[in-house]
Amino acid sequence: MVERPQDVTVTEGESARFSCRLAGMQPNDDPIVDWFFQGRPAKDEEIYRHEHDPDDCRYTLVLPEALPEDEGVYTVRASCSSSGIVEASAILTVHGES
Repeated sequence: MVERPQDVTVTEGESARFSCRLAGMQPNDDPIVDWFFQGRPAKDEEIYRHEHDPDDCRYTLVLPEALPEDEGVYTVRASCSSSGIVEASAILTVHGES
């Protein structure tokens, strides 16, 4: 993983984005990338949007409207046959509306 997700601070109601970029994969690799919130899969389509840019090998988790209950640790886990499994985490902080 050449680019790891960074900590994010937003105001309640703003969008939050976590991105990672993978490198060093073989041409036939088809990585599996999963995002987790507090150790649980971040798959609820009403809360999360998953984006992928194949040209840049970038994977992004978007929370279109971050709320206080979304605050915590987000982890990305990427696995592929040539490089195994890598993980990285970042923290979302949500401040109340001003």
